[in-house]
Amino acid sequence: MKTANFRYLWIGQTIANAGDIFYAVGLIALLYEATGSAFYLAAVPFAITASKFSSGLAAPLLLDRWKLDGVLVFSQAGKTLFLLLLALGITSGQSGNLLFMFLCIIIISILDGWAAPAKNAMLPGLVPSDDLVKANSFTASMDQSVQLGGWAAGGVLAALIGSMSLIWMSAGLYAFSTILLKRIKLQPIPIESSLKEEEIWSRLKEGWIRIWKSPSLRAIHFILLLETAAGAVWIAAILYVYVKDQLQMGEEWWGYINASFFAGLIAGGLLGVRYASWIDRNSRKVLITGAFGVSAAAFTFGITAVPWLALAASAFFGMMEQLKNVCLQTAVQRFTPAALLSKVYSAQSSMLALTFGLGSLAVGAAAEKLPIYLVFMLSSGILLLSAGYTILRKNRLSS
Repeated sequence: MKTANFRYLWIGQTIANAGDIFYAVGLIALLYEATGSAFYLAAVPFAITASKFSSGLAAPLLLDRWKLDGVLVFSQAGKTLFLLLLALGITSGQSGNLLFMFLCIIIISILDGWAAPAKNAMLPGLVPSDDLVKANSFTASMDQSVQLGGWAAGGVLAALIGSMSLIWMSAGLYAFSTILLKRIKLQPIPIESSLKEEEIWSRLKEGWIRIWKSPSLRAIHFILLLETAAGAVWIAAILYVYVKDQLQMGEEWWGYINASFFAGLIAGGLLGVRYASWIDRNSRKVLITGAFGVSAAAFTFGITAVPWLALAASAFFGMMEQLKNVCLQTAVQRFTPAALLSKVYSAQSSMLALTFGLGSLAVGAAAEKLPIYLVFMLSSGILLLSAGYTILRKNRLSS
């Protein structure tokens, strides 16, 4: 984990993630100034999710032609270019041109959708196999730390320097990230320099076929699908209703619950780093404990009307979720040949983006018809089903 390549990866990605958040904060503020419409603000996450889903479907073709480190650099450099175009367009008076703004958002999101499978697939080539749990835990902790502090810092910076300056700052962070990622030297994996037209469809399916034909990968992704669908209850809109209707607290508690959730994720990642060897040896126990833990946390969160208990349940959910996901992602990396790993992650990215999008619509509709505690009970039930499946398939979930 102490190699220069790994340092360039996690530092470059951390800087890029901070740029993503600052860009989102600045863009939301500018969109609201330009339109005054909550609908357009809600359209931003939908556009991002849809774009990442489509880019995940097409990613295998790109990953067949380029090395993983090349894809990561291309993605980040492209994001830098289009964010600069967006900033220049807004500065020159295009802020009212919603088509222009959303076109830039979509292209940036497509490029970002290629980065995630490339980054995850690169890790086994950058660290020894025995360090995979620690590396996955560490990178997850850094990602969540940025998420925890980034939105608050972005809000403060937007107030101090203005939304437009924040977008320019994001472009600078993107450029610096590109420079760091360019320094990664990855051992080459054989790739195809060209593809025949009749091979394109088969290449697009390779990751999906690998997941379906491998009993271990199929079990892992079924669990991920269940938990992604159940996790849709943690979106901002549902938590906002929960705080208002069930806890009967002010809006600041919406922020506290979000913060406690991310704090739990960070704690889980740090535990993964500290006890990586033990977790690696006992991954089945960690997976089963984590699966039941998230179900219990969602149940407790759903039934309580005590604010401090809700904070504790939210933090516990985040910690258990992180430990469990570190084990699952490490298993994916070990069960998949290096040449197919990026394609498996591309398929995973697409299926989870689609599941989360549909899950968000479903829980939103359920929250309109049902008391909010029943929505969390439904989520807890799905997570309990996932826990039961984890026990049934425990022999396929660790390497």
